Amino acid sequence: MKMKCSVCGLNSESSLCFRCKRRKPISVKKTLPRAVNTNLLEIKTKETGRMKAFFLSQWIQRPHRSEISGIYLGNEPLTIFFHHLIPKNNFPKAMYDPDNIFILSGDEHASVEANKYKYEAINKRREMVLEKYCLK
Repeated sequence: MKMKCSVCGLNSESSLCFRCKRRKPISVKKTLPRAVNTNLLEIKTKETGRMKAFFLSQWIQRPHRSEISGIYLGNEPLTIFFHHLIPKNNFPKAMYDPDNIFILSGDEHASVEANKYKYEAINKRREMVLEKYCLK
């Protein structure tokens, strides 16, 4: 059943549309669990903290606008704004490379995840990163 967003009035699946839906912000302070049962959980927690710190550094260095449309993204960095051009699971060396990160709005990020060749600017940057790592 189609509904209207209670904030902006756009069609949505629930009472809030994708744009108005509240998201958890990237926390500034790193928190690690006190008791860790396995090394795998500890490694994953450290990597998550490291990724958040990396995203925060990119947020501070770059304008808070989409690199595609120029839409202002606000003052609060959300993980949905950061898109890896080369997937981090496929090529971990490029995971923390600033050239491999593209800042997008939530809608643009969702459409890029559905069709990775949708935006020409992303395709050009992806080609540059692939050449940088000799993957092309």
